[in-house]
Amino acid sequence: MKNMNKCFKKNALMLACLLSLSLIGLRTYGQSDRLSIISQKLIDSRNLYSSEKLFLHSDKSFYLAGELIWFKVYVVDGINHHPSKINKLSYVELLDSKGKAVDQAMIALDKGLGNGSFQLSSSLNSGEYVLRAYTNLMKNGDEDFFYEKRVIIVNTLKSAETATTLKTDYDIQFFAEGGNFIAGVKNKVAYKVVDSNGKGVGFSGRITDGHSNVVIDGFRPLKDGMGSVSFTPVENEKYSAELRIGNEVITKELPVVQSRGYSMFLTESNDVLAITVSAKNVYDEGAISLIAHTRMDVKIKESKSLSNGSVVFNLPVSMLGEGISHITIFDQNQRPVSERLYFKQPEHYLSLSATTDNSLYQSRQRVAVNISSLSERNKPQNANLSMAVFKADSLQHIDAANIVNYLWLSSDLKGKIESPDYYFSSNSTEVKEAADNLMLTQGWRRFEWKTVLNSKSPTITNLPEYEGHLVRGVVLNKQTGAPGSDITVYLSSPGKFFRVAVAKSDAQGKLLFNIGDLIGSEELIVQAVDENYRVEIESPFIEKSNAYALPSVNTHIERFQSQLLDRSISTQVQQAFTNEKQLKFSLPAKVDTSLFYGQPEKSYFLDDFTRFRTFEEVLREYVSEVSISRQQKGYQFNMTNSNFEMLPKNPLVLIDGVPFFKTDSVVAINPMKIKKLEAINRMFSFGYLTLNGIISLSTYKYDLEGIPLDPNALIVEYEGLQLQRQFYSPVYETSASLNSRVPDFRNVLYWNPTIITGSNGNASLQFYTGDEQGEYKIVVQGITAEGRAGYKVVDFKVQNDLVKK
Repeated sequence: MKNMNKCFKKNALMLACLLSLSLIGLRTYGQSDRLSIISQKLIDSRNLYSSEKLFLHSDKSFYLAGELIWFKVYVVDGINHHPSKINKLSYVELLDSKGKAVDQAMIALDKGLGNGSFQLSSSLNSGEYVLRAYTNLMKNGDEDFFYEKRVIIVNTLKSAETATTLKTDYDIQFFAEGGNFIAGVKNKVAYKVVDSNGKGVGFSGRITDGHSNVVIDGFRPLKDGMGSVSFTPVENEKYSAELRIGNEVITKELPVVQSRGYSMFLTESNDVLAITVSAKNVYDEGAISLIAHTRMDVKIKESKSLSNGSVVFNLPVSMLGEGISHITIFDQNQRPVSERLYFKQPEHYLSLSATTDNSLYQSRQRVAVNISSLSERNKPQNANLSMAVFKADSLQHIDAANIVNYLWLSSDLKGKIESPDYYFSSNSTEVKEAADNLMLTQGWRRFEWKTVLNSKSPTITNLPEYEGHLVRGVVLNKQTGAPGSDITVYLSSPGKFFRVAVAKSDAQGKLLFNIGDLIGSEELIVQAVDENYRVEIESPFIEKSNAYALPSVNTHIERFQSQLLDRSISTQVQQAFTNEKQLKFSLPAKVDTSLFYGQPEKSYFLDDFTRFRTFEEVLREYVSEVSISRQQKGYQFNMTNSNFEMLPKNPLVLIDGVPFFKTDSVVAINPMKIKKLEAINRMFSFGYLTLNGIISLSTYKYDLEGIPLDPNALIVEYEGLQLQRQFYSPVYETSASLNSRVPDFRNVLYWNPTIITGSNGNASLQFYTGDEQGEYKIVVQGITAEGRAGYKVVDFKVQNDLVKK
């Protein structure tokens, strides 16, 4: 009996152990399974979202009113940085401090690349302006992720506004690591202090509790007003920071201490991130999960169980993607409870070099430049580059932002980054710490976890422009102003190579026309089939939602009055002699001139036939594909197909591409104004419509020859794709040109947005110096088809005596 009891107890113990191990396995499997579901939802959301990034390289950053801004547009996939093939055009704007556009352009894209220019108006006020650029797809996201660059424009012919001295306001913010400031555990708190111009401020500070006890004393920012401190807050305690900025002392409260929740604490050692997660009064012994992704590409996913309210995840840095990674903690119910960012310096650069044949040149001397593009392993790379050469005087400065630090850093953060190039300068401990402070203090929200976890598709109200520009409009009832749904509307761009589009309004009265490539300024004619409705065409540009906090340039003007006067004189002289040479434009490389209906079944050149006095006689006498009859309600057209079968109802009638819906008005036109008639005598699918054939009439000048339009038609002057202006760069190869008395006061010697390095990774080009002596900079940047970005700056000098100093 004793042996039986012993055996029973032993078996019961083994059974309990097996059951316990089984439950642990099931729980681990369950967590792993749920983690895979979260990860897959993120991947699905990424595949649906199709994000893009845009970088704009402008020739310089300081301009006088009346000068030209030259720019190159780079649009890349938001995940892998490959040049994007989604959109055929981008939108570029120049905005003033109120967010009002002073110039706008639609720029044609070929495999994500395009270029354009702005002629600055001579009436612009002096000030800081913003170059803003985006694609139609980017309109679906936050405006904070549009490309923006600040430029200075000075108008020396207009008096500057009187500068007003204002008390400097400081923006002081504190951020708890992971988003939560939890009592009883060690927390890292980052801080950021900037002035009214967004510049980081130096200061010394201390943290005190609610009883005026000093908790931390003497902390200072590491870089650009940012830094961090670590301490363990006490429950129900309030903490404040006292900051001494110059002679001013400012007090700012820290985040409220929370008695429950999750906290993260990251430390890095030997290329491993140790992330300590602490839970206070929330499922202290439950399992939690971690997902780390780089631009929505999942790199690490792991689940662990809390022990005594904490757990440590060890993440090898090598497993994270280059650039910014997003680390999120989920509780046992798969709710995101804490998150932070981590920056890993990229290694897969495009290594660019640009060498000149000399470092010192005379005026009007040829400068030869050799460019090479290599991978990080010194393998030749075929790259698409842009290059600017400008005078680097006290008015001009080199952009801290370039295509490398923009794509890998700035484009994934909200707000302006003061020194983006610093975080790529080295791999030192100080640079890494400064980068981590940036990650803790800068906003980042390209998506919301709530949307991802609920498997909600992102709202796409702006479709990619795969084939060309999409024209937007709205249908409104003439009497009530209410939106009209299911209303058919035609839009046409008349001319020899006309374009016609048709759309039906949705429930909100919205219209979308796919009219292909509109180039330059074109006249659009819009007509609703139902005369009870009118149509409005909307601007394709996004109106700025708020003003910019841009600093005054008065101090800049007062400080450099002598240089501005010299520059102004030089610019005016240059414009007087070369302005017309800068007005040369070229069409985009590919222009679609085919008509939407293709080849007609029959074409009639009316001058080849007897001319009749009425259009009715023309149709009856020799246009066999069209039959005309007079009904009680007016004339009726019918087309006869190749099998001599009559198609039902009226065909669509076009005159120079403009639809005419009233048959009587067509019959009434003077046939002597018509050069050609084309007949498409078959059923024709057009958009969502099926047409009963088409009669297309062309006037001699393709301009309607004064034929009256329907009074309900809307005529809109619409700016299509910008014509590309050709950069003027004189050549001094002959003695006559060298000795020419025509002055050459260019401060931008060269601009080339389309440099291609071949399979050997090399490109050679040349330009000539002008009459302006001084220091010059060559800025080259660009990208490969694989998403490698590169940037290079080279200096040279123009000095007539050629004495090296």
